Amino acid sequence: MALLPRPVPLMKPVQVRVSVEGSDAIPQRLDITGLNMRMAPNLVTFVPVEDGIWRGETIFPVCSQRRMHWQAALTLRAGDRSWLVKDEFHTVRP
Repeated sequence: MALLPRPVPLMKPVQVRVSVEGSDAIPQRLDITGLNMRMAPNLVTFVPVEDGIWRGETIFPVCSQRRMHWQAALTLRAGDRSWLVKDEFHTVRP
């Protein structure tokens, strides 16, 4: 999974790109949660762009915290099996 551009901007579109190799798993959704401050739900859904690659889009809000910590929880599904992959990152208010 990749967020583009980097660093992640605030109040501008951010592309979310997911690539899956060696599996028929499909990304179902990405749930982005604020870790150091409660934020509104930020859910990303995906559309396929080519074989094994999906894309979605989101916008990160401006927060009163100068450095906002986030957790991205990506749900993948293949048939009746599913996986939850988590990662953490941060944004910085100028």
